[in-house]
Parts: sequence; C-alpha cells; structure tokens
Amino acid sequence: TEKENRLYYDVLGLKDNEEYIFVNRNIGTPPHDFSRWDVPVDSKIEKQIDSSFENGFTLFDWCKVLENASEFHVLETSITYLIEKINTKASVYNMFSRNLHDDFSEYKEIYKNKSWNWRKFNHRRLI
Repeated sequence: TEKENRLYYDVLGLKDNEEYIFVNRNIGTPPHDFSRWDVPVDSKIEKQIDSSFENGFTLFDWCKVLENASEFHVLETSITYLIEKINTKASVYNMFSRNLHDDFSEYKEIYKNKSWNWRKFNHRRLI
C-alpha cells in the first residue's frame, strides 16, 4: 500500500477523486523485446496517465492507479490481466490487439469480468 500511494501521489501527482484515463502503449520490458505503439485515445477526460517503467516500482504497485482510473485504453498485455482481476471504477474499457488481423475471439474467452470494447488500430510503432 505504501508503494502504491507513493506512485499515485508523489510520482504521478494524482489526487483523490481525480478523473483520468489510463493508457498502455507498451509491449515487453526494457531493454529487451520492448516496443511502444501509437494506441489511439478518444476521450472527453483530459488527464491521461501513460503506463511507464518507474524505478523501484513493480506492476503491482500500479494497482491504486488502475483501481481509480475512469477509462482504460490499453494494448493487450500483462496489465490487462491485472485490470481484469481487480476492482476498478472505470466506465470505459478499450482493448487493442497486438495482432493486426485479430478477430479477438481468443481474448473474449479470457477477458469476461469487464465490459471490454475490442478495438483495432493502425499498428504504428513509436519505439
């Protein structure tokens, strides 16, 4: 809980009851097999928190950030499994496939706890 709070308040500068969207454009873990993709975000909420690799923090330290996000716009990665399992208050769940020709049939068998919107995108790599 201490590390979740430090990441939430001190590193990301979030405030209690603040509306923000959570975006994950990353696949892999630096420095090996890491890439960043141009995931489209269409939202009326202005504040955007992008997933990032913060020294001293693990994926699980992001739980408070994920629990309190108002919307998700994420690539299908390990973070989506976490979002699927924890209690979140979001009203929008947009998931983007890493596979250009995906029909999402395999994902629909795995992700059943949230109302995911299955989205395709142009797969333009940023890094």
